[in-house]
Amino acid sequence: MRLKSLYMNNFRQYIGENTIEFAGVNEGPNVTLIWGPNGYGKTGVFRAIMFCLYGDLVLEQDGFLKSDSGAELILVNEKLLEKDIGKRVTATVMLRFEHESSEFELERKVSALMSNKGEEPMQEPGSVILNEKNSIGNSLSTIEDIGKVEEKITQILSRRVRDYFLFDGERMEKLTRYGDDQREEVQR
Repeated sequence: MRLKSLYMNNFRQYIGENTIEFAGVNEGPNVTLIWGPNGYGKTGVFRAIMFCLYGDLVLEQDGFLKSDSGAELILVNEKLLEKDIGKRVTATVMLRFEHESSEFELERKVSALMSNKGEEPMQEPGSVILNEKNSIGNSLSTIEDIGKVEEKITQILSRRVRDYFLFDGERMEKLTRYGDDQREEVQR
């Protein structure tokens, strides 16, 4: 799998349309470095990729799950929710990538609504669509069923091995520390 581009619209701290073109699509360097101070959206980019590919609403590093604490991470831009109380806001993430001899475009949406100022927004998953084209651009398939999309993505990059290929800098930094937790994580 080779990532080509990531499009985010109203996702987390990214208001409006934002696109990242990854290196290595054309000839040249094949490493993309996303750098910046804390709070500027590096993990937001990683979160967008994981949400788009797997529908993940939380990351392992978040330290909580909705079932454990009742808390939920809001993926829709919260400034827009606060600005438009009572209005549903939708966040869209689209990931373009190549795998073997096909090009894929995966789009996933999530929406939220804040009923009253100060209340926790109510968030719900939206649509998902996966388009596959061959190397010359002819459409091979369009899948809109969430189960079939998950099945196709798992065939490309299984959840069992995704953590080996997709991880963020915070996890990398954690692995550089010496201790039993780090040995267990590396072994896992």
